[in-house]
Amino acid sequence: PPRSTLFPYTTLFRSDSNSPSLSRKGAALVVILVLWAMVQSSDAQQSPKQKPAAAADAYFDSAMAKEGKRDWDGAIADFTKAIELQPDDAVNYQFRAHAKHFKGDFDGAIADYTRSIALKPGDAGAFSSRGLDRIAKADFDGAIADTTKALELQPDLAIAFNTRGEAKYAKGDVDGAIADYTRGIELRNNYAPAYKDRGAARKAKGDVDGAN
Repeated sequence: PPRSTLFPYTTLFRSDSNSPSLSRKGAALVVILVLWAMVQSSDAQQSPKQKPAAAADAYFDSAMAKEGKRDWDGAIADFTKAIELQPDDAVNYQFRAHAKHFKGDFDGAIADYTRSIALKPGDAGAFSSRGLDRIAKADFDGAIADTTKALELQPDLAIAFNTRGEAKYAKGDVDGAIADYTRGIELRNNYAPAYKDRGAARKAKGDVDGAN
């Protein structure tokens, strides 16, 4: 601690000839006060970094709980608080995008995923999720580009194949869609949405037996 912190406690020392040293109680009190001052000084130095992180985590946990209750507005508000405290944490943007998606704010979700990708460009999940929101905006080429990038980063990401399949189907590339759905199923043989979507695509081609 700085000298100015310790100075008030020097009055516990007696300089007269009858009591040349500290009493035991005085010495103990000095130790306690010095330790207290050191703790306060240490806390003051650490708090700018540690306290915002702890508060951001608390808002994140609260937002997740609200998402579980489908309180999308409450979750978005809490994720926003977490972002204000930790603006360089990509995860906060991704989860806020997730809440915005379910609220129907696809533009807002895309913006958050884009910010997340800028902070963490190697995150395949963010590209795949942004692709899904691009489909909601009928930006099928953008969705295909995003999911293709996701698969470059993580070739075994089944959901990216399914999302790209949806975009291809919407563009009229039914064969390409079936190929992507099939690859997604190969990666996750219990992937119900991929079976459903592949069945619809096969039916569109007149393959009734394959659709069933």
